Amino acid sequence: MILVVALIGGTPSPSVAGDLSELQELVDEARLTFEHFVRHPDLDWLRSHLNEAKGLLILPSVTKAGYVLGATHATGLFLVRDDETNRWSEPAFYRAVGGSVGIQIGIARSEALVLVMTERGKQSLLSSTLIFGPGLTVAVGPLGRSISGGVSSSLAADFITYANSKGAMAGLTLGGMVVAVRDDAHELYYGKPVAPPDILVAGTAYNWYSARLRKALTRATGGQWEDN
Repeated sequence: MILVVALIGGTPSPSVAGDLSELQELVDEARLTFEHFVRHPDLDWLRSHLNEAKGLLILPSVTKAGYVLGATHATGLFLVRDDETNRWSEPAFYRAVGGSVGIQIGIARSEALVLVMTERGKQSLLSSTLIFGPGLTVAVGPLGRSISGGVSSSLAADFITYANSKGAMAGLTLGGMVVAVRDDAHELYYGKPVAPPDILVAGTAYNWYSARLRKALTRATGGQWEDN
């Protein structure tokens, strides 16, 4: 846990490491990542249950690297769904970091999609920092074609994970991972200081650049989208 906290504290903020174009690129990558998952032939269950998710945490690039002391790092977006319209909110920016100890050499990259299935899971991501541990349930998303809709263990979980590494689908391990809000990214992207509840619940932040991502999510969950 000390390693994880140190990694979060040592991650450069967007104001230092990049500019607005870096965040726009992340929004584009999140849309492409989402489309990779919903179009994958073995993810029938995912397509059938997307409209039951309270929110989606999209991680376009999850990097695992290390020698003896390993680390997992990712940046991504969290969006929530309106139950009545199936329209999706503007994105909130997060970083995720996990640490491990063991014999591991090299670097591995994947993309991940986390379905937030419960109000408890949604509320946990509205806080400034979330540590996955006791009290939150995580399930690996079912794989395969024409899967029956009655996978009760997955539907009862707070989070359902999918990971894609070089075309091979699996689940993402969240145990011990820390997910932290990127407040500086919000100020840069939305032009004012805003927190996740402002973006995801109150809807007081807007950036036109997110439209293609929100449109893709809305249409995939049966909502109607009209281009302005």
